[in-house]
Amino acid sequence: MRRNLHAGKPQSGGFSLNTFTEDELYEIHLATLEILDETGIFIEDP
Repeated sequence: MRRNLHAGKPQSGGFSLNTFTEDELYEIHLATLEILDETGIFIEDP
C-alpha cells in the first residue's frame, strides 16, 4: 500500500514544480523543529 504524502491536496495529474531538493526540505524541517523547540508558540484559548 502506497501512502499519499500530500493528503488533502489536489493532485494536478502529472504537472510538478519542485523548487526545493529533498535535502533542502529536510533542512527546512529541522530548522522549523529547532524554532518550535527554542521559541515555541503561543496559543490563546479561553
